[in-house]
Amino acid sequence: MKELISLVITLFCGILFLAGVLITQKAKNKRGIYAFSASLAFSVMLGLVFVDIIPEIFSSFGSYSLYKKIIYFLSFTLMGILILKIFDGLIPAHHHEHHHHEKNVKEHNDHLYHVGFLTTIALIIHNIIEGFALYTLTLSDFHLGLLMCVGVGLHNIPMGMQISLSFELANLNKMKKGVNYLLLILSCFIGGLLAFLITNVSEMILGILLCFTCGMLLYISLFELLGEIKSNWKDKFSQLGILSGIILIVLSLVL
Repeated sequence: MKELISLVITLFCGILFLAGVLITQKAKNKRGIYAFSASLAFSVMLGLVFVDIIPEIFSSFGSYSLYKKIIYFLSFTLMGILILKIFDGLIPAHHHEHHHHEKNVKEHNDHLYHVGFLTTIALIIHNIIEGFALYTLTLSDFHLGLLMCVGVGLHNIPMGMQISLSFELANLNKMKKGVNYLLLILSCFIGGLLAFLITNVSEMILGILLCFTCGMLLYISLFELLGEIKSNWKDKFSQLGILSGIILIVLSLVL
């Protein structure tokens, strides 16, 4: 039963990409929703890392000395950061304005599709690894898994908005968009399914996966979301998102 619930959580995390797509198509105040979701994800992720995941990591490395625990923690957390850094390098910097040096509209549309496609591929690979870690964490501690799902899932909303905007501006047909969106939605679940098929995970392996998760969450928070928050700090939606995230973390401690 715990395995099924853990798989459902990974699927729900991926479905939030679709929420970002729908917001892009339907919502009037896209900027406000983007700022709120990014800020909420930022505060939840950092709270999750320092309040829950780091203590869980040191508990998983239980039989080792404190010195070895610290070395393992720093080494594997850095690996988690580097993994996302590599994936991030696959995503080119892009803007949504027209490029006057491009020869024609078709070339411009092809460029936008290329940006969206590369972003999708990088995120699919990233989400498979993240889904593996999310499933493992949820199976170990449902409370922690649920909090990670909130943080990562809310990060998926603005990413879904970003990809949707690229595809919309590129005038991509419905079939291609549908395939890309489906792969994004299922990628986190696929990672969870892989974790489900690999049984008998030791405490050491669990600790390593938690370190990878910790590194990924830190990277997303500090290198992707923090810049967005800084640029919108005076925005009421951003402030409300930060406050809501803090409230969620506090509630998680008392419930």
